[in-house]
Amino acid sequence: MTLAAMEVVLVECGGSSPELKLPYEKYSLDNGLQVVLRQDKNTPTVAVAIQYHVGSSREKYGATGFAHLFEHLLFQRSENLPRNAFFSKIDQLGGTFNGSTNQDGTNYFEVVPRDALEKILWMESDRMGFFINTVTEAGLRREIDIVSNEKRQSVDNQPYGQQYPVMLKYTYPEEHPYHWPVIGSLNDLAVSTLDYVKEFYHTFYGPNNATLVISGDFDTAETKALVEKYFGEIPAGPQVEKRKPMPVVFNSTKGVYYSEPKVTMPALTVVMPSVERTHKDEAPLDILTHLLAGTKKSPMYRIIVEEQKLAPSVSMSNPAQELAGNIQIHVRAFEGVNLNSVMEAINEAYARFESEPINEQDIKNYVTKHESQIYNSLAYNLNVATTMARSNVFEGKPDYMIDELNAYRAVTKDDIMRVYNKYVKGRNYLTVSYLPTGQENLAVNGSTLATVELEDIASQTMNAEAGTIIDNDSYQRTPSKINRNIEPALLPNTPILPDLTVWSHKLPNGLNVKCINYTALPLVSFSITIKGGMLLDNINKAGVANLNALLMNEGTALRTPEQLEEDIDALGASVNISAGIESTVISGSALLRNFPEVLKIVQEMVTQPRFDEEKFAIHKERILASIQQGEMQPSTVSQNVAAKLIYGKESILGYYVFEGTTESINSITIDDVKAYYTKAISPVDASFNFVGNISNEQITKLLAPLAENWKGNAVQIPSIDNTQKKYPSRLFFVDFPDAPQSSIAIQKTAVPKVSKDNYPLEIANYNLGSGSSGELFQVLRLQHGYTYGVYSYISSMNYFHGFMAYSDVQSSATKHSLELFKDIITNYPDTILNEAKAEQARNTILQRNTRAYESSEQLLSVLNNISLYGLPSDYVKQNENTLRNITLQEIRDVYHKWINENELIYVVTGDASRNINNLESLGLGTPILVDRQGNILSTNN
Repeated sequence: MTLAAMEVVLVECGGSSPELKLPYEKYSLDNGLQVVLRQDKNTPTVAVAIQYHVGSSREKYGATGFAHLFEHLLFQRSENLPRNAFFSKIDQLGGTFNGSTNQDGTNYFEVVPRDALEKILWMESDRMGFFINTVTEAGLRREIDIVSNEKRQSVDNQPYGQQYPVMLKYTYPEEHPYHWPVIGSLNDLAVSTLDYVKEFYHTFYGPNNATLVISGDFDTAETKALVEKYFGEIPAGPQVEKRKPMPVVFNSTKGVYYSEPKVTMPALTVVMPSVERTHKDEAPLDILTHLLAGTKKSPMYRIIVEEQKLAPSVSMSNPAQELAGNIQIHVRAFEGVNLNSVMEAINEAYARFESEPINEQDIKNYVTKHESQIYNSLAYNLNVATTMARSNVFEGKPDYMIDELNAYRAVTKDDIMRVYNKYVKGRNYLTVSYLPTGQENLAVNGSTLATVELEDIASQTMNAEAGTIIDNDSYQRTPSKINRNIEPALLPNTPILPDLTVWSHKLPNGLNVKCINYTALPLVSFSITIKGGMLLDNINKAGVANLNALLMNEGTALRTPEQLEEDIDALGASVNISAGIESTVISGSALLRNFPEVLKIVQEMVTQPRFDEEKFAIHKERILASIQQGEMQPSTVSQNVAAKLIYGKESILGYYVFEGTTESINSITIDDVKAYYTKAISPVDASFNFVGNISNEQITKLLAPLAENWKGNAVQIPSIDNTQKKYPSRLFFVDFPDAPQSSIAIQKTAVPKVSKDNYPLEIANYNLGSGSSGELFQVLRLQHGYTYGVYSYISSMNYFHGFMAYSDVQSSATKHSLELFKDIITNYPDTILNEAKAEQARNTILQRNTRAYESSEQLLSVLNNISLYGLPSDYVKQNENTLRNITLQEIRDVYHKWINENELIYVVTGDASRNINNLESLGLGTPILVDRQGNILSTNN
């Protein structure tokens, strides 16, 4: 996205707000398909989005989850695309793709290098008009398995996973189309039929119920001809009923509760009916909820978090949808807190809100920050396409985001009080109390038990026959005016890499400066990278680095935490200090016109931290609560245990997942944090990285005060033990009784970022598990349906580096999934990987690079890599040369060198009673039972 394409007026730093326009052309085909063309000649990509006006609210009761299931089915095949072509072809083109379903709509989207536009239009039109004849019973059953595992992964196997479905069930009556969650019921999914698939397709998937958006670099006349060629002959479907809003009314206040063993802390959701999308009260309600709970000075935050210390955080929002909306308050309280106390605190916050006048500046800050968020979202071509498609379908205007911004600008204090009195004050509400098993006494008074559909794990089966390969069986072909069997060639519009010239400079205090010029948007992105991070923590005080970063966000010597947050918001900026495994990073973004003022605030945060003792106590409690919650999350537990086993408890690298332990966090004092700051936050050999449209000379001038006021000594990194530990067995099991899935993590150490083997190893991993065309995904998800997703990746820093493969698989498929993992990883380099796949990897990664440096944030990541890991300033170009010239044998050699299957650690978190006893035959040794912290409990003898 560029200034020319956006029609914004750039101003000098400190000027007034630029005018935002989003020029586009909109027209309709004879079949009713609405087309929006959004040109940007300076991007190397094109993004295509199709938004259908159909979501879960169009389902029949008893057939819930079908709209989402149908979204999955459209990725299978169509008459002229072989099975799973979307997973392979778009990835090979260097693009990315996906789809999503919500209660009101379903969309499909891709972003690819600009020369692949015709291929995408051919593919999308084929599944819009030439899909339904290819659907088979076997294909339907396989997709039901995959969607069922998505539900297990995102809902059933998650702490608090049932909270949202319970809220919907008791907010909306049974006859309301928002009564059930989008993902639906496993029982309903299991009885889905081909007849219903066909009925749903013919009813809702006609071109007259959709909008097609094309955004990026294309020739307008040529693109219109291609749209007509591929979509024009698709017949219109039946007219889809346009529904009126269906708001709900609570005739009384009511409460429900639910408890489960995966939960450790009580949680409360409060729901009040509000308004549908585009209602005149939507904008003031959004700002109202922000004022009540969205900032550090909001009454709910002050009372619940700071004064009464009932919870680590509180949120309030007004999610408006097509048919209805509701105001939601969410509080996940500390262990043992009675939710009646939380409810009393919420009412006290209402009273305080009424007694304190609304500050006009708070409204302006909300609007400024929203404006900045729009610019940030427009930095990505794909965001432009999907947003405009959604806005055209539901609001009737592709650029509705501008109308929404203007609606926020028009909100007054009187509007906010009016909607408060109308929708919040004294209104009936629903409470959902979500509790640890055995602590039902903590529920809001008068609550009744909620009913929840749970899967019987003991009878868990696959819908499709295990291991079945879904054949591309014959079907009746739909006549077409063109030969759709022939895949179109790439267009003559080959994209090239952008200019990544890095300007470097060193300030007198030792701070390095690195800049990349960026003129696409009136935005800047910046960071200060300081080596050290968690590496400087003592094991017994693991977590100090993280606490230091958190406290550096909490005010300065000159500004309270509330004032700091307010001043940053007023500038439409974001500034955040975080600590990672090997670094502390101060990162931010801002509107170009406000950058000088933002930089002054950053200097203050870095050089004059407040070290607020009250905030220190709050953050300690938050971290402890986060550790508690993480230990109930199977995939997180698998990663944590793997790290402890690989690096051992004597290395700080074993503690990176939770950034400490309950014992270490409890032992940390504020003096520990201050001591860490003194030794770790230094400009010497740190780097200020900047991406934006300011000259190098001007950056140097703006940084002069920081160079003068920030002094320090070089950070000393202690000796770090990063050698992998060895055990009598390589298979470890963490017991989660009755878990519907097993979370698998397979890991070993690998290679530092700066090593000459690092990028070749990333290339080697591509065909194994880097995406949907990887062998792991193709076999475990697409062929067997055991999982929703399965991937592998190379994680590389200076000290922390490794290979990891992971997936959450259906519990009953645990053993076979491990067998498949082991077989694929072992045989991949010599049996699976061949010259054709190696060439595919080269071409695909080269194509991906055309969209890898699109935004200021992506460019900033290049500078961060250079500054943190000692990479050469032209490492992107060097990597490209490596990619073009690497041979199949070199890929195999680097894989054998660093990913030896015999050195892999396997961690499984799931139901031990159903799985552990049959795993010894895998050849990984006798399974060792460990607890959630990685302590060995027993071997399975």
